[in-house]
Amino acid sequence: MVDVVEPLMVIAAHQGIKAQSGLVEQVWKTIARGQAHDSSGGCNSDVTNRDIYQRGNNALQLATSLRDYLLRKLASSSAPSLNVFFWNPTIQSVTRTGQITVATRDKYFALKDEHGLPVTYEVLRQVQVDDAVLRRDKTQEKPMIYYQTTIAVPLVMKAMDWVGFTLESAQQAVPLRSDSTTIRNEYYTLSFTNGELKLTDNRTGQSFVNPIHFDDGGDEGDTYDYSPAYQDWLINLTLEEAEVTGHQGKLVSELSFKGGWHLPKDLSDRAAKKANVILPYTLELKLLANDPVIHFKLTVDNNILDHRLRLILTTPVHAQYSFADTPFGVAKRPVVDPHLNDWQAIGYHEEPTGLRPMIHFANTHDPITSWTFLGLGEKECQLIGQHFEQLAVTMFRGVGYLGRPDLKRRPGDASGLQTRYVPTPDSQLLGRQQLEGGICLDEQFNPAEIQQRVQALAIGDLSYQKQTLNRFTTPLQYFPINANQTALEHQPSLRLNTRDLVISSVTATSDQAGYLVRVYNPTSDSCEDPGVFEFAWLASVRLLTLNHETKETVATSVSHYQLTPFKAGEIRTYGIYPLNNDVAASKG
Repeated sequence: MVDVVEPLMVIAAHQGIKAQSGLVEQVWKTIARGQAHDSSGGCNSDVTNRDIYQRGNNALQLATSLRDYLLRKLASSSAPSLNVFFWNPTIQSVTRTGQITVATRDKYFALKDEHGLPVTYEVLRQVQVDDAVLRRDKTQEKPMIYYQTTIAVPLVMKAMDWVGFTLESAQQAVPLRSDSTTIRNEYYTLSFTNGELKLTDNRTGQSFVNPIHFDDGGDEGDTYDYSPAYQDWLINLTLEEAEVTGHQGKLVSELSFKGGWHLPKDLSDRAAKKANVILPYTLELKLLANDPVIHFKLTVDNNILDHRLRLILTTPVHAQYSFADTPFGVAKRPVVDPHLNDWQAIGYHEEPTGLRPMIHFANTHDPITSWTFLGLGEKECQLIGQHFEQLAVTMFRGVGYLGRPDLKRRPGDASGLQTRYVPTPDSQLLGRQQLEGGICLDEQFNPAEIQQRVQALAIGDLSYQKQTLNRFTTPLQYFPINANQTALEHQPSLRLNTRDLVISSVTATSDQAGYLVRVYNPTSDSCEDPGVFEFAWLASVRLLTLNHETKETVATSVSHYQLTPFKAGEIRTYGIYPLNNDVAASKG
């Protein structure tokens, strides 16, 4: 919602599509109904969790439908020659590699930009589809062949703007990517040889052998708390025996690891040190052109009970503190709590663990290097190892009870209900689990830059193809819509040039008269040169409260506005009001 739907509605308003604020409110209310005290953490019975899951799924479906509708509606009024589109919903310009799956009648095709110039693209995957009308007698079906092709395209987009392409038939195929178990881009080289994964930072020349592995340990906790098994067996999981394939391209390169880890089925087998079940997994590492993020996707078919699976990044940092983001900042926490060894003696009811919460990223750094995991749902991290050089990120944990008494980390009564065990088999998370995110290495730790990378991962590709071959690209694609009556034009209305601030949200005001832009300084240092707003029209700028009430007007009738210095951790909400007083009427 924050990264895609709300800013996309602002863009749509500039293209003559009236904002449906009631739908946005409905989504947020549905989300809020799943965010009660225990609900947000999943500390419930299975019946309650299923209800909360359904509320979240309802909100997600509505938000996704809003996104899909707007992308289609915006494209409906474009120039007839354009049929492939990408959108940038942020208030910063972007240069990146985009991906889209297109439907074409012919196997080969070409791309041209808005000026009719050829565009070099890359084919990632292609499948042939037969869209024949179904008949009981298959011999009576008349083949209707088309091709679904996933391609990568180089993109340069202004803030809150779009790019369009013309896809047309061609006689020749584009060169395919080469098969290789060594992949590289401008930032990194990843290679897998003789059972070893090697990561090289191309900027510094430093190499790291097996920087990525996993571990799996017993979890005799409950839905409230992780707690190691009383008879635990922590198993190191490597990629050594994986089946590895790879593709090197100019825009997208990938390494894929497929294998199975031998693990104990449950706590009894773990206590007996019987690794009698194979946990199937696939790990995908992807490099994009000019992208400082190693894209990460782990898929497992979980068939293990009461366990915790973690990703381990082995770094050169000997850490004293861990770093993770909070709603509007960064938390710096010691890797070992000072009361770890005397917590019971001083009256603590739970062990003060080094296991830490995260929202979007976990980081470890020193004065010369910074290693970060970017999460798309992962919420827990810890620095481990002899020198606390390993950044461990929980992929998932599975447990079978709402509350358990006398945990190793939390002695005493069970959480939730103290007088009975409430089984929660759904919380074992059996079946397919998919975890995604990114890994990045930097010279310095810059939390604003890291949050921008997380946002890019969360947004993904906002793309659309005008076509009639595949009517099932989205749930809405099958149904006709009225074309937008306003011709699609480039209108990069608002831009913020900043390196040190995090852009938290961009929405329209409730009366559609302007924009709300919330930014904050995530660091414990003041920011003397925070950045500049640039407008496509004359506007007034107001400083607002978090409730969007005007505190003061800081500029009138300006085309740009220099932000004043930010204090450490400061949050500001700006109201930006075009002088025509109507976001939707800016075309005039």
